[in-house]
Amino acid sequence: MLSIEVTVFAAIAYLAVLFVIAYRGDKSSTNTVKPYRYSLAQGVHCTSWAFFGTVTQSAYYGWAFAPTYIGAIIVFLLLHGVQLKLLNYCKQKNITSIADLKGTRYSKSPVLAAFVAVVPYISLQLRAVTSSFAAVTGFDNSPLWLSDLSFLVALFMVGFGFLFGTRRLSLAEQHSGLMDAIAFESIVKLVAFVIVGLFVSYSLFDGLSDLFRASFENPVTRDVLTGEEGGGYVFTVHILLGALSMFCL
Repeated sequence: MLSIEVTVFAAIAYLAVLFVIAYRGDKSSTNTVKPYRYSLAQGVHCTSWAFFGTVTQSAYYGWAFAPTYIGAIIVFLLLHGVQLKLLNYCKQKNITSIADLKGTRYSKSPVLAAFVAVVPYISLQLRAVTSSFAAVTGFDNSPLWLSDLSFLVALFMVGFGFLFGTRRLSLAEQHSGLMDAIAFESIVKLVAFVIVGLFVSYSLFDGLSDLFRASFENPVTRDVLTGEEGGGYVFTVHILLGALSMFCL
């Protein structure tokens, strides 16, 4: 376990790096299309809550996490035209968020827009951040002061969004700094996953073949992989949710 001081210092240092990257991206923005930046920025879909949710789904239900990503792939392969129509509509109305879109479609209701913006997904992100901090530092019982950590994280998210995302509410702006920061985060995630994968495969086990052998020999794993709970209904619903997430996230 890491000490609280080391964890907080690492978090502050990482946030400082993100601010520097976003600031430099804003200053050097030329509004040129950078496909690699856009591709890496898709990693915003894989958030801290996704780490918890996907791993838990895999542990308890085996294959059940896969349909979510199948739905996302289907959107990019077959529903690209729908995304373009939505993009054109957003450009016409100068819509910059899913909350604005909902408010515009339903009598321009600011109450509905605010409700969509603050309620469902952000709370999961804050819970995931505090849970991660508790796990890393060894606070399994999640002491009361961790609620203050959620508040600080929320303030950071708001401040970062104001500085690099919403100062100019125009779709003509590409928010290059924000995109650069998200792309950098995606690289960090990819490197972290590779390191964890290599550690599990070649330190805890003697390679991939040994890992798969041990998995298939484990009765719990066999039950999870061969379980039929939910069947096609669960599979279909998860595909739909994965597809919808590509329009919401």
